[in-house]
Amino acid sequence: MQVFGVLPQTDGVARGWWRAAAACLIAPAVQALLLTVGFKVFFSDGGTALGAAAQAHGGGSSMVDIILILVIIILMAWIPLWMLKTAVGVTHHHIRRYARGVISVAVGT
Repeated sequence: MQVFGVLPQTDGVARGWWRAAAACLIAPAVQALLLTVGFKVFFSDGGTALGAAAQAHGGGSSMVDIILILVIIILMAWIPLWMLKTAVGVTHHHIRRYARGVISVAVGT
C-alpha cells in the first residue's frame, strides 16, 4: 500500500493506509492503559488519593469507583469506533446516506 504514495493521484490511498495502521497500533495501547487504570480503581482499598478524597467528603468511595469503572468501560468501547472514524473517515452520516441509496435501489427494482 505504501507504493501508492508515489503518484499524486493515489497518494490518498497511502495516507489512508498509514492512518489505518496507526489506528490499529494506538487503539489497543490506549485500551490497555484504560484497563490498567480500571483494575487499579476496582481493586483499590481507598488508599489512593482519589479514594481518600472521596472518603473525606462523605465516605462515598465505592460510588466514585463505580462511576469511574462505568466511564472506563464506555471509553474502552468508544475508542475503536473513534479510531475507525479517524482512520477511514466514515461517520454515521455517510453510513446513513449509503444505506438510503442501497434501500432506494433495492425498492426501485
